[in-house]
Amino acid sequence: DALLLPLASMALVGFFIARAERRDGERLEAQSELARAKDAMLRSQLSPHSLFNTLNALAELALRDPEATERALLDLSDLYEQMLRMSALEQITLGEERAFLERYLALQSMRLGDRLHLEWTWDPALDGLRVPPLLLQPLAENAIKHGIACEAEGGALHLRAWRERGFLGIEVRNTGRPPGARRPGGTGLANLEGRLRLAYGGRATFSLERDGAWTRATLLLPEAP
Repeated sequence: DALLLPLASMALVGFFIARAERRDGERLEAQSELARAKDAMLRSQLSPHSLFNTLNALAELALRDPEATERALLDLSDLYEQMLRMSALEQITLGEERAFLERYLALQSMRLGDRLHLEWTWDPALDGLRVPPLLLQPLAENAIKHGIACEAEGGALHLRAWRERGFLGIEVRNTGRPPGARRPGGTGLANLEGRLRLAYGGRATFSLERDGAWTRATLLLPEAP
């Protein structure tokens, strides 16, 4: 009897520990499922938002060049299909992200012509790194819509990527109208920040600041293992 009591106590303690661990596991799994659901919701919001903005932009082109608008609409249809496929994924390569952005910017160049000056500073060795999809397009869209397209002479858009002590750095900067006291961009940038929190917790950073004649948006993302 003297041995049974300690053994029974140990068994009881073990039972409660196991139950607590099981509940912790279930809670973590539920939190993970919720995070994935929120991320999917944010990604699904991004596609129609960008489509709406691009269609508004092409309406301007239609007044000047109906033939170019027809080509642009076909390109937009292909681009939107690609956006839907990408938005269903949790990660893509940085090279795939860049290729998508190049197609988007080609569409914007059809509208803005020589008012949009593009420059890339991009090491191709970074293209194999994995990132959440559709990170760069909202930044470029914001730069064009709120900065470059607002100016009669247009402006410059520079895109840069680099590695920095285990982080991937991405910078999208533009000339043109500076951001006001309230951050512009609405759904696009708020959506981006929400997705970064879900994907990286507090380890990723996003900043938007004015630097002389430039507005600079910067992402620092932990490199995926």
